[in-house]
Amino acid sequence: MDEVTQESPKPCLTPLASLKTFDVDKDPTDAGLANQSNFCFLNATLHCIFRSPQFLTSLYRTIRRREGLGDISPIEVAKAKCCSALLETGLTMKDDATRASSNCVDVVELGLTAAMRSCSPSLIAQTPFRQVQQDAEECLSFFFDILDDEATNNAPPSESLLATQLLQAIHSASSTDPATYAHLVERLAKLKWADYTSRHPSFVARQFGAQVVRGSSCQNCRRLTCHMQETSVLSVALHSSTLPMSLESCLDQFKSIEAMVNDNQVWCGYCQSKTDQSIQTLLVHTPPCIVLQLKRFTCDGAISKNSAGVYFPVHRLNLSRACFARSDVTSSNYRLYAVCAHIGDSLHRGHYIAYCRLRQTHTTSHWLKYDDEAVTSLDESTMLHETLRTAYLLFYERYDIA
Repeated sequence: MDEVTQESPKPCLTPLASLKTFDVDKDPTDAGLANQSNFCFLNATLHCIFRSPQFLTSLYRTIRRREGLGDISPIEVAKAKCCSALLETGLTMKDDATRASSNCVDVVELGLTAAMRSCSPSLIAQTPFRQVQQDAEECLSFFFDILDDEATNNAPPSESLLATQLLQAIHSASSTDPATYAHLVERLAKLKWADYTSRHPSFVARQFGAQVVRGSSCQNCRRLTCHMQETSVLSVALHSSTLPMSLESCLDQFKSIEAMVNDNQVWCGYCQSKTDQSIQTLLVHTPPCIVLQLKRFTCDGAISKNSAGVYFPVHRLNLSRACFARSDVTSSNYRLYAVCAHIGDSLHRGHYIAYCRLRQTHTTSHWLKYDDEAVTSLDESTMLHETLRTAYLLFYERYDIA
């Protein structure tokens, strides 16, 4: 039977109490996933998101809230079926009988790929044997967008009088004196974030949503401008193509001031011309879980991969170094719980593998390596060694220091 004609799975009505047992750290092991043809990008993504705290419970609640809403459009029906298929897949992967028998879960047979294709034909081919390799980040963003759309009310962004006044005050502030604009930017960020979450009341926005501010200073009129942007995956550039580097140094590069001069001048609305400008990007809202994309793939005529080593922390990543306000540094501490790695030299070739934390102590951790059907246990040092040059997506969860 052609895959696109398969019947999409019905919503799973597993009791919420049972779901919660899957979302705790006591036994986070998942079954392996079969790979009929170039589905490793999907398999690795699934393992990482299902390792995210309370993901299945939140997904279940999203599905139940959508039930009984009456008539919905065909695309909304397709998205709802995709969410149900995603939940069914996650529960099957965590089912005790499936794991005990060492059986692999087949996402094609479960109907997940068919449900995904009905929403995004460019991501999933009509038949498994025509499937081509895809970007795991695009797959992750696809799921995040689908889940966010299930809760979004489609209201346009609001531009309140207070937001307009704050922007005007920022424009008039001194670019050389942060004390004149810091509190204004923080107030504007909170206002914009409140508006965003009111329009996107999804667990994706709540759990994974980060907010960045991109500020620019015109070197001619000295006026400041700023723009807030929300994202569920934070892209971090690598500053070397040969030498190994730390994730912290990449975050320092992320927040560094960029001089836009000569051919890179930016339009200034006040000067009514292109001018030299200084631009900086900083985090203003950090979520409970943050996904960092290491920008290993670049397009300069052709897509190439940067395989330089990146040392990333497991037990404590402090994001305050990349934040606009650093007063509450304790809320910026994160620990690693999953890694999506890419092996190969091209975005459209190679192989994806997932590494998910099994358990941890104060000093070390143990990991599960998901390579399609194969599931193996690793210590922390082995995981770090294998992912030094292959880590692509890093999944961190926030924790408080006692």
